Amino acid sequence: TNGGDTLALGGSTNASFNASAIDSALPGTYTAAQFVGFNGLVKQDTSTWTLNGANSDALPIAVNGGELDVAGQVSTSTLAVQSGGSVVVDGALHIANAGNIGTGAITVDAGGALGLAGNGTTTFGGNVANAGTLAIASGSAAQFNGTYSGPGSVTGAGTAQFDGTLAPGDPVIENFAGNVVLQSANNLLLDLAGTTAGTGYDQLIVGGNAALGGNLTVDLLNNFTPTLGDSFQLISSSTFSGKFGTFNLPTLSQGLQWNTSSLDTHGLLSVQGTAIPEPTTLLLLMPVGVLMLLRRRRPRPAA
Repeated sequence: TNGGDTLALGGSTNASFNASAIDSALPGTYTAAQFVGFNGLVKQDTSTWTLNGANSDALPIAVNGGELDVAGQVSTSTLAVQSGGSVVVDGALHIANAGNIGTGAITVDAGGALGLAGNGTTTFGGNVANAGTLAIASGSAAQFNGTYSGPGSVTGAGTAQFDGTLAPGDPVIENFAGNVVLQSANNLLLDLAGTTAGTGYDQLIVGGNAALGGNLTVDLLNNFTPTLGDSFQLISSSTFSGKFGTFNLPTLSQGLQWNTSSLDTHGLLSVQGTAIPEPTTLLLLMPVGVLMLLRRRRPRPAA
């Protein structure tokens, strides 16, 4: 952009764009008519480009460097974001075809929307921060291999699959309209700072099925100390399948322990007292103890 920091596309952007041609030839603010004949938007430099307006053609977008800020209503056939690039969605970005997004970072700001369509799986290799809305259409799936974070909602009847880290952040309620699959390599990282969902601890609300797997890590925040009888509805779902492979839970006060028996079936984690023998068990042990005591006190025979 001849040294400028922002590429602004106003009006109807029903054409395609090529970063190298734009950088070398055209100054100022751009309209769709200036880009007829190009094959797609390919961003190479380290600056920030902003896409305004709306487009009617779903053309490919590739971000190989810097930041692409989607402020308008943008549709693309495919999106590729390399490790040196990032995409920030303040407006709405619709991806028509499933595919591999790449390892670059994706951020959906509050008020922003990212939509996934096409029967297939859209794979995010990098980190995804969602403070807005991620829509996964029915018949589609989103595969997250990096860290997925943020308080944003996931709408649509599609499936969200996690094989990296799912970490909502400060205590929030994370809503998923469709199915959630926690895969074997995933680490579900939830924070506890109180006993109220959303403000005191993280909670996942799943509209479809919650398929559990991988590791569950729980961190205590703000010097919160769980006490006997505390319970935390970490996952709320109508149906559950699978189970967590491992747990990484904080140490409780002496005499207390975590009860994980309802996690796989109800998403519930609670605090109970340290297990002690049942009264009937103690009664059964008493005769044995008495006999051993009498045996020790029996006098030895005279020599």
